[in-house]
Amino acid sequence: MKLAINNLTTHTLSNVCLTLDRPGLYGIIGRNGTGKSTLFTAINDEMNFEGEILISDGWHQGRVSYVATLDIFDSNLKAADYIKVLRGKEWEHAQKYMPLFSASRFFEKPIKKYSLGMKEILAFIYTVSLEADVIIVDELINGLDNAMRAKAFQILKELSETKIILLTSHILEEVERYCDKVYFLSKYGFDDVLDFKEAQKLIRETQVFM
Repeated sequence: MKLAINNLTTHTLSNVCLTLDRPGLYGIIGRNGTGKSTLFTAINDEMNFEGEILISDGWHQGRVSYVATLDIFDSNLKAADYIKVLRGKEWEHAQKYMPLFSASRFFEKPIKKYSLGMKEILAFIYTVSLEADVIIVDELINGLDNAMRAKAFQILKELSETKIILLTSHILEEVERYCDKVYFLSKYGFDDVLDFKEAQKLIRETQVFM
C-alpha cells in the first residue's frame, strides 16, 4: 500500500508533497497551527482541498482510520456500544486490545463519566482495531501514563509492519524512540528529521509542538 500526497493545498498548506511507499511508523512534527490536523483531515477525505491524495496498492483504494477528536463519541453511550458495531476481524482486534488497557473496568459505563485517559483508551482501541491501510494517531495517547503509552506503542510497532501509521505526539523522546522516520511539516512541505538534537533546539527556539 502506498500513500502519495501531491501538491496538497489548503488554507494552511501550500503545494505539499510526500510519498510513503512502504509500511512503517512515521512521526510528523511541526509548529503548532501549521496544519498537521488539516493534513490528517485531508488524508481522511473529510475536507475540500486542491491537489491529490492517493492511498492505493495499484489495484485497490486504501482505507484510513482516524479519530480526529474525542468529542466524536456520544457521551450518553458506552464504549461497549461502539465496540459492538465492529464485525469480524475488527471485533477480534478490539477484544485482543481491551485487556491490555484494563478496559473492561469502564467500558460498560457512560462515556460522560470517563476521564481523559479513559476516552483516549477508547479512541485508541477503536482506531487500531479497524481494518485500515493508513492509521492516524494524532495526539491520541498523550494523556496516558508511561506504562499505558508503552503498550500503545508496542501495538503501533506491530501494526506498522503491514500498515502506514502517521503519529503526532508532544513527547519528542517517544517520537524519536519508536518512529521509523520523522518529518518536519511546515506550510510549504516536509523535511526529514535526521538530527533530533537539532530538532529539539528548533522546537525550543520556535515553540514547535509535535
